[in-house]
Amino acid sequence: MRKLTAAYEVAAFTDLAAFIAEGSISTLSQGALKWAVGAQLIDGVNSTTLDPKGYATRAQVAVILMRFAENIASLEQ
Repeated sequence: MRKLTAAYEVAAFTDLAAFIAEGSISTLSQGALKWAVGAQLIDGVNSTTLDPKGYATRAQVAVILMRFAENIASLEQ
């Protein structure tokens, strides 16, 4: 099986202080969540709330994947 790798730009970090649930984000996922918010892949369940321990709907995952394809993966080509 061929191994596929891609180097994506992951420097778009942001501060999560604007979100109420900042304290409930595990230390292991803080970096990834800061990047995902900074890269505008996710924006929370509303303007002030992230739900890091909640479940994502199919629609929410579809939006994240669409934003990744349009904003991140398309820049690398």
